[in-house]
Amino acid sequence: MRLAAALDALAKKPEQPSGGVSIKVGILNVGLSDGAVTDQAELTISGHKIHMYADKYTPIKAHDFSEVEFISPGWDQGAPTGQYDMAEKKEIQAVSLLVEAGKPLDYSVSITLGDEKAAMKGSIEP
Repeated sequence: MRLAAALDALAKKPEQPSGGVSIKVGILNVGLSDGAVTDQAELTISGHKIHMYADKYTPIKAHDFSEVEFISPGWDQGAPTGQYDMAEKKEIQAVSLLVEAGKPLDYSVSITLGDEKAAMKGSIEP
């Protein structure tokens, strides 16, 4: 019975936000030729801009759909974590603190599709 009670307590405990952001983007290529999504995106939250990274460039065939996941750097024990640009250390810390606060945040993301950019807006809900 103790184990069941402990597991139940863990299930009810709210998860602490990590400070990192993961955004999955769906891309439909309506063109006649194949294309690609670069491995970087730009995230803006409350005026703070940082880069997010995917595992690789993602090819998308003509008239096909693909999802790409971009992951932001985080902040832990006074230093950035994950893949990051050294010049963005202060911005990474600011974004991580905003996310860790656990409040709704509006954001925008810009990705590069071949020689074009696409942007989207959304809200992070804790």
